[in-house]
Amino acid sequence: MRLLTVAICCFFSAVAIAGGQPAAERLQALLSPIESMQGDFQQSQYDQAGERLQELDQNGQLQITRSGKIRWIVDGDYGQQLVSDGTTLWLFDPDLEQVTIQAVNNDASATPALLLMGNFEKLHASYRIQQGADDNAFTLYPRQPESLYQHINIRFSDGVPAALEITDNLGERTEITFQQVTVNPDLDDNQFVFAVPEGVDVIYN
Repeated sequence: MRLLTVAICCFFSAVAIAGGQPAAERLQALLSPIESMQGDFQQSQYDQAGERLQELDQNGQLQITRSGKIRWIVDGDYGQQLVSDGTTLWLFDPDLEQVTIQAVNNDASATPALLLMGNFEKLHASYRIQQGADDNAFTLYPRQPESLYQHINIRFSDGVPAALEITDNLGERTEITFQQVTVNPDLDDNQFVFAVPEGVDVIYN
């Protein structure tokens, strides 16, 4: 879950390709107006053979900002909450009555969430990108062989992030689609700080 949720925000990178508008310019043009975003999501997971890893899709809500604040809520009996103020990350498992607290990883090659922060020089050094079948699709490849991911696909619709596909080093694939997306809403900073409930176990990672 932590691997997945830090990856939902990989919407910023820079690298050129031959022919047409460079991928860096096209992607930057799509992302530059986005300072914050909120919406609903649906995610599905598949193994190396393409078989579903769960019977039902997971649904939830997200809020993210360019400054690295994240709120990612998975609904359901086995739902989880991931909240980050850009410095600290809280992962709450209600069914386990457990909260894991850790510092945000600032390594762009290990944490695609940093792509949201718009540091194109750092991201250019960490990722290479290829244009997809059209001007609204991109594939990011980590430059470091020890990365957690094989590649990450991003698709836009009407200038808004619409889908994300993450393939990890085991060949397992997570597909996420976004709905009811609002760009640049006013988001309360308080929702990006997690209040640990009484009686739950706290793990510092």
